[in-house]
Amino acid sequence: MGEIPGIQWHDAIGIVGVVLYIGNYTFLQLRLLNASGHNHRNFTLYSSVNLTAASLLLVSLSQDFNLAAALIQGAWVLISTVGLLVRWRSRPRRRVRRGKPPARRGGAQPAGEPVRGRAARSAPA
Repeated sequence: MGEIPGIQWHDAIGIVGVVLYIGNYTFLQLRLLNASGHNHRNFTLYSSVNLTAASLLLVSLSQDFNLAAALIQGAWVLISTVGLLVRWRSRPRRRVRRGKPPARRGGAQPAGEPVRGRAARSAPA
């Protein structure tokens, strides 16, 4: 990897992790990102960025070890991974319908089909 004068590769990786953490948290605080349980895509994005940032900082710490920092980054990796797995397992599944195709919305009913729904209530007798 190319060296930046005065910065070693593991420091550069750690800096990228810090930028990800700070950017992610800034987006959350400015409400540019909503990581609430109601928005699956944003929750996944927020957790994935935290997981990536913690992993990058752990790589950085592998060259210049600090126990306290390694413990907190390990906790972030674990918590983010568990959160993503729980979210992944509880997401709604797409159901595949078999048999009769779904009823068409709007437009004319096929010949021989009874009129249903609003059209049935407003159809002249």
